[in-house]
Amino acid sequence: MRRRASTRSGDARKYGANPTRRNSHENFVLAAAKHGLSARDVGPCITFFAPVVTDQVGRFEWREDAVKPGDYVDLRAEMDVIVGLSNCPHPLSPRGDWRAEPVHVCLLALPGRR
Repeated sequence: MRRRASTRSGDARKYGANPTRRNSHENFVLAAAKHGLSARDVGPCITFFAPVVTDQVGRFEWREDAVKPGDYVDLRAEMDVIVGLSNCPHPLSPRGDWRAEPVHVCLLALPGRR
């Protein structure tokens, strides 16, 4: 089965329908639209802190010990980029409630760069 960012239909099956709650895919499309882009411009998402690993045959599985509090990622862009962040529950999460955890972002600029 193909997995991707949370979607309206997947979230409705898992958490119940709620027309006021957006999912990750909708958040990414909205972020793209603010820059004159369309849904076709939204590429695959990267999930850094969901504890998802692959098993011996390549299936995704949720494993709580795969990430720890304080884990972080440094990203470096060598050109201008648009980054969209969406903090929605992961489709593989065993939790049955809709609760997003806090995200902290720090943007640094190299000296001499804007």
